[in-house]
Amino acid sequence: MTSISLGTTSAGGEDLAAAIRAESERLQPQLVEARRWFHQRPELSNREVGTSAEVARRLRALGYEVKTGVAKNGIVALLKGGLPGPVIAWRTDMDACHRGAHRLAVPLAKRLASCTPAATTCT
Repeated sequence: MTSISLGTTSAGGEDLAAAIRAESERLQPQLVEARRWFHQRPELSNREVGTSAEVARRLRALGYEVKTGVAKNGIVALLKGGLPGPVIAWRTDMDACHRGAHRLAVPLAKRLASCTPAATTCT
């Protein structure tokens, strides 16, 4: 995983939009790989051992301070900036939706259609 570095622009919004577009295109293969990794290994609530370990590994690779084992398999990650400013909190679920034991025997496309991740951002 890599971090996103857009820098500053002198011409304003158009340069920033172009930089975001270029960075998004550069990161797309990594994001697709991550999505596939997680969706191919669904784990039910309070059983997210592999998911938790992989999330922690990826966050550490991005420079976050990571605390694991929060309420069993939860993670708290902290990224400290060099300047004062607002704090942003992000919460997301890691567990798969329970659709019965037969779910793991069906093709991946059907498994993906039955799960919806949840995320919440607070500022």
